[in-house]
Amino acid sequence: MKPKDKTGSFRNPLTLGLMEGSSGGSRSKGTRSPRSVGELLTREAHYSIFNEEFALRGRALVEVKAILPSTTGLNPCLRAARGGNRVERWFVPGGSWRSSAHYRVATYALTLWGKALGARMPMPTQLPWNDFAPVARWVAERKAQGVACVVGASASAGVRVSRAALDQGLDIAGTQFLLNAEALSDAKGAVLQEAGCRASSHYGISEVGGIGTGCGAMANRSCVHLFRDSMAAINYPRRAPFADVDVNAILLTTLLPSAPHVFINVDMQDCGIIEKATCHCTYAKAGFSEQIRGIYSYGKLTGWGMTLLGTDVAHLIEEVLPGRLGGIPGDCQLAQHASGSDTVLSLRVSPRLKLDSPERARECFLVELRRLYGGSLAARTWAHADAVEVVIAEPLRTLSGKVLPLHLVQESPRSVHAS
Repeated sequence: MKPKDKTGSFRNPLTLGLMEGSSGGSRSKGTRSPRSVGELLTREAHYSIFNEEFALRGRALVEVKAILPSTTGLNPCLRAARGGNRVERWFVPGGSWRSSAHYRVATYALTLWGKALGARMPMPTQLPWNDFAPVARWVAERKAQGVACVVGASASAGVRVSRAALDQGLDIAGTQFLLNAEALSDAKGAVLQEAGCRASSHYGISEVGGIGTGCGAMANRSCVHLFRDSMAAINYPRRAPFADVDVNAILLTTLLPSAPHVFINVDMQDCGIIEKATCHCTYAKAGFSEQIRGIYSYGKLTGWGMTLLGTDVAHLIEEVLPGRLGGIPGDCQLAQHASGSDTVLSLRVSPRLKLDSPERARECFLVELRRLYGGSLAARTWAHADAVEVVIAEPLRTLSGKVLPLHLVQESPRSVHAS
């Protein structure tokens, strides 16, 4: 089978969706996933359980999500409208007019179209550079008016909103966060708890759809109920390529005829523990009696809700950057790790390159990232959050002494990757 045929071979022939999503990719164009009406209705059914579990009626819904080419902002607005709710504000991190003007125009056009068709959805509001305080202020204002909020965001963005509230003395206690796209570590959960907020994780992958969501008993924890109506999952021990450790990989099998792909025991480079759930929440009563905890990605970058394949990033670090900055493979390394409650991407550059300025390496990395498919959104998001740091130091080594171009560090034994 030729490489270009691999993803297409798993496309579900029964799916004739007019919408199409794509996994994050850098060198490649990612895996395109059709969105059929059946799959969207399944997501709405899962959302209705979340709605009941957390009593969303009467709460103000807020989204802190990207604009196009990502649909993570548009979809929740439409889903909430169909469910009888309304997203009141949609805040967008990252991107200047110069870097994203065409995406902004397209997003505004689709939003206006949706409003014209009767969907109650807000226009996106761009956040200032590296500033999440406007979200915290708006949530605090709604609470002062007697309305509690539900905020949908990546784990890192949710933490930054909570931290902004703490720094500015804003009262957002009682806010419910629905966090996805990356790890909800213990350190991140602690910031949310300090602000008086509760968070649940949503775990999903573009190629397979929604996999699970956390309930009230899993507040600020790395746990989700497995959606057994649409997904089967088992554990499989293996060696992680970018962490050089043994992990319990999660093998996924799609069950519904509306699934975007037909997968049987496919490894999506996530790991975690599958076990019996012990709570008696709305999900458990609906039959979702299994849970997955401690999920994290061992083969992908997932910082700030961006998903880039490890093999693609390795090409950028080992071949492209040495060609621009000088040096050889092994002189540069990208490490994703936790710095307190933040997810940080450290670009480590060997002192042997004798760079005149660390900023040169950072700009070079972001420029080259933008040239790749899916990289423009990642570059905008990481630049907005100031999430990429340059460290002039030798690359990190694994316990066995290996120097990997992409060094993924598990944030905590209970962290959760959700996308």
